[in-house]
Amino acid sequence: FKAWAIVVEEMSDEQGQAVTVLLDRNAEALMKPGQRPHITLSCAPGIFPAYSNRLEGPKRLGFKLMLSGTVKTIVPK
Repeated sequence: FKAWAIVVEEMSDEQGQAVTVLLDRNAEALMKPGQRPHITLSCAPGIFPAYSNRLEGPKRLGFKLMLSGTVKTIVPK
C-alpha cells in the first residue's frame, strides 16, 4: 500500500543510523502499541537492520522532510 512518513529525529552511532517518523494512519495502524516508528538508513558491515531498535539519543532535525512510497515489508502485530 502507499504510505507517507514525516521524519522527526535522527539517531546514529558507529553501528547504524535510523530516523524516527510520524506515520500516516494506514501505516500507524500496523504498529504495536509503544513501538517507535522508524526507518533504518544504514548498518555497519555485519550489523542487521534490527539493530536500529536499540539506537538511543534521537536528535531533532532542524528542517522538515516528508517521505512517501509503497510499503512492501512491515513487521506484523
